[in-house]
Amino acid sequence: MVVDLSKFATWLVLSERKDPKVMISKDYTSFTVGTQTMSLGKPREGLQELINQVWKRYRAIIQSEPVVKGDLQAIDDSSNDLRGYSFLDEKLFCERRWTMFYRLVQQYDLANVDSHGILCWDVPQVKLLLEKCERLWDCMLHLLFITLGISTQVAQFVRLQVRNGNQQSNLQFWNGEMYFSTRDGKTSSTSGKDSCIPSFLPSQVASILLELIGGGLR
Repeated sequence: MVVDLSKFATWLVLSERKDPKVMISKDYTSFTVGTQTMSLGKPREGLQELINQVWKRYRAIIQSEPVVKGDLQAIDDSSNDLRGYSFLDEKLFCERRWTMFYRLVQQYDLANVDSHGILCWDVPQVKLLLEKCERLWDCMLHLLFITLGISTQVAQFVRLQVRNGNQQSNLQFWNGEMYFSTRDGKTSSTSGKDSCIPSFLPSQVASILLELIGGGLR
């Protein structure tokens, strides 16, 4: 009954005719909402600037060239549903994690061994590095939020995971492309079954994300 009422309400709304408020230019370079006009080139420029900003912050942290270099030919055993599994545990990425860790420890003098042979961490330096990483990921999450194309509901966005847990990891690779699989949608509550909605990432964004999580900075 609830579904029928929902369909009826939708029919009533869609059957009401109104003058269009959004107009697209003939050359498809801009659109107008009411009296405000926006060029489609502006969001593209802003998106490219955001991508450049992520790379800039990343290089400032590692002070070297990228590790993964945009190679999306990752080994991803999507049939492995064991809890804790991640493609990041494959040999291609596992060794890079420790290489990056050792590099950052030496580069930022994060630790030293005292006269008694005890390893001591330089807490202020560690916090400084973590603050830089936080600013980097702030920018990266903003980029993902724009380009993923999934629901803007925070509940769905925070469910993005790269390791199997109660559910299988929803970061997948297919035919050289990276995508997130959203398992819940508007029909989940009515049908009782989770839907599968793939969201493919643009190649530039996918390369950055793979560099961050596959290169060891995670």
